Amino acid sequence: MCSVANLNLSENDIRNICRRYLVRETCNYRKFHVDSCEVDTLGDSPAGFIANHYILTVHISEKVVGYSDEKRSLNSQTISFFVKVFPDDIKERAEYAEEMKVFQKENDLYSYLLPRLQDIGIGAKEWAAQSYLAKDDRILVIENLKVDGFKMAVNQGRGNFDFDHLSMALDVLARFHACGIVLEDRSHTPVVQMYPDCFEENGYPDDVNHIRITGLRNAILAHLELIKRIPKYQNNQILSKILQEYPKTVMKIVDFVKISDQFKNVVSHGDLWANNIMFKYEEVDEEKKVLKPIDGRLVDFQLVRYAPPALDVVTLICNTTDSVLRQDKLDILLEGYYKRLTKELSRFGIVAEDIISWDDFLESYEYYKLAGLIESVLFGHLTTLPPEISTELLGSSETFGDFIKSDTRVKFCIKAFETDSNYRNRLTDSFCQIIDNYILPNE
Repeated sequence: MCSVANLNLSENDIRNICRRYLVRETCNYRKFHVDSCEVDTLGDSPAGFIANHYILTVHISEKVVGYSDEKRSLNSQTISFFVKVFPDDIKERAEYAEEMKVFQKENDLYSYLLPRLQDIGIGAKEWAAQSYLAKDDRILVIENLKVDGFKMAVNQGRGNFDFDHLSMALDVLARFHACGIVLEDRSHTPVVQMYPDCFEENGYPDDVNHIRITGLRNAILAHLELIKRIPKYQNNQILSKILQEYPKTVMKIVDFVKISDQFKNVVSHGDLWANNIMFKYEEVDEEKKVLKPIDGRLVDFQLVRYAPPALDVVTLICNTTDSVLRQDKLDILLEGYYKRLTKELSRFGIVAEDIISWDDFLESYEYYKLAGLIESVLFGHLTTLPPEISTELLGSSETFGDFIKSDTRVKFCIKAFETDSNYRNRLTDSFCQIIDNYILPNE
């Protein structure tokens, strides 16, 4: 059982969180009592690989001079917040988060850059949760999107989006990208110069000794073992070429994520997979109760980078679809993203073609297509693990440390590949796209 004290939230912190919430929600500030508060864990299944997640519930009542307790209770209110906490409880996860600087980065983003971007978007649809407290690079208290009707994608396969969900996700992403472009247009300064600490690459840093690169190398070892289990490559004379070239191909991701000197860069999310987008729904068929996504929000800004928007777009598409949907719907999806970007920029008198032309966008998408496929296997071999396996590897410091730093990862991935059809099919599809199109295109 967790408590407010366990999270290192003081009474003053709670009051400030509520005050900021009330000002934002009512455009007004009224005096209030904090009557009580409690903290609940989000659930037994891990929602992410780095942070611990909680729901903070605060009960307040309006503070009016001369009112009795009974009268004050008539003006009471319950407020719910989402809390991300540094994983001090598991040593190896804590060391991993510390070296990646994910909490420092997201705290800085929610303290400085994201509020500026969100202010730009006032009057339009929002694209992220509001922040109410960022403290000590260890805790982040933000809007509980579930209270406003947002939830993880429903009726989708594990890690998959259908066309409607992906279209809405791209719509949200375009809103986010547009705000960064507007900020630079107003400031006449690249945003990476305004907030350099917010853009230090911590996803795939160009440092052979960094823990993420160690993890990348171990991911490749696991991938090679899975590729050996794909029937079309078994007992094949070209398997040796695949195993030789695949590591070099995947390591290209380190260069792909660097600031581009060829294409226009924007504030980019950098961590786009199914669990990092939440959706709001409406019923479109009362009898069948079909839910259609009508809005969305981006969450988890721990790997933000300064990169061409196509890198985010292709990462999102490749991480949430298979090659069949991409082949059938890609043109429509890209057009939908660019139309929303154009519409958002036009609200500020900016012509999208002057910033990123349609032709440049398509060219950049083609350039980053391999990056998207690489991300689909680097994300996918983790994020589509069956829940029982992901719970096991996150359950202890020793298990998590071995998974990140050693070839123990191979054991978990082989087990999932051999026992879970969703995991096997998703990864096989992405492996084949990389191998057939970039390693063996002329064989």
